[in-house]
Amino acid sequence: MNNGSYQQWSQDLFDRWRNKIRDSIQIGMDGAPFPELYFASNPRILFILKEIHGSPWEESDLCEYFRSNKALGKTWNNVVRWTQAIRRLVAENRSPDEISFEQDQWIDQSKRNEILSQIAAINLKKVPGHASSHMDEVHSHAQQFSQLLEEQIATHDPHVIVACGVDLKQIRAFSGLNYDPSNGAWFHFAGEHRIIIWADHPQARKNAKGMFDEVVRACASARQMSGLN
Repeated sequence: MNNGSYQQWSQDLFDRWRNKIRDSIQIGMDGAPFPELYFASNPRILFILKEIHGSPWEESDLCEYFRSNKALGKTWNNVVRWTQAIRRLVAENRSPDEISFEQDQWIDQSKRNEILSQIAAINLKKVPGHASSHMDEVHSHAQQFSQLLEEQIATHDPHVIVACGVDLKQIRAFSGLNYDPSNGAWFHFAGEHRIIIWADHPQARKNAKGMFDEVVRACASARQMSGLN
């Protein structure tokens, strides 16, 4: 999908989302900051996060946040490391033993901006939440807007979905998915099989290496289920 087609589709999607939410609340847009880079990437990786953080009275756009190079290392270096590990496992057919946290332990701003330009990231809940996410609200929002979320995920056509601290069952198409954080999943969605990885939220106050190792294990287990090994 080229940039013009993607931007037109994205604008239409979020216009429909706004029509379903009362006018006094600003919706937060998200998706692929650079669509042509994302759709050309191998594998295409979609990160699904919880909710936007910000003011309900001001517009928010996660894509513009990436494009303006505001993504900070504290949170997004984890996403960069996970992206690099998934690429090595899926596109380069590496074994988990060949992938280590130390390969991408140190990430500068230039590298962070480069890798983040090639992924897509969306929130389940498109309106601002609390400093600490209330998961019942996040999942209620996902259930209420299941059809729009399903369309958004399908249009991004990811090879790999990384669910960051969220359970996707509130989205109708994922209702049969077995949530198992200790393993990945090989799941049929929108006419294709996808690798699904259960991960912590990248901002979680946990050991970065421990979270990285869990992503590697989950991705490797999903590949094994798929028969791609």
